[in-house]
Amino acid sequence: MSRRPRALSCLLLVFVLAACAHYPVNARSSTYRKDAGYRFDPLLEQDAADELFICLSFSGGGTRAAALAYGVLRALRDTRVPRRGVEIPLLDEV
Repeated sequence: MSRRPRALSCLLLVFVLAACAHYPVNARSSTYRKDAGYRFDPLLEQDAADELFICLSFSGGGTRAAALAYGVLRALRDTRVPRRGVEIPLLDEV
């Protein structure tokens, strides 16, 4: 068998074996705590303005996604909004 068909056969075998890869299934949680984790209810108890609600969700794992998220947070920090007669950073309302 010449080198080219052998190399293509090996490459095909690698792809076939990679397609059969399996990931472990996470164990099911046995307890549920309403006051722990990422829940909305604890956010209601914070001192924030009732007329303004901002929720952010950043996605991605690359450099561009991180740069975008950082830029958004800086813009929110630099944007001032009135609250109870005082100018505060919009980031404080997130």
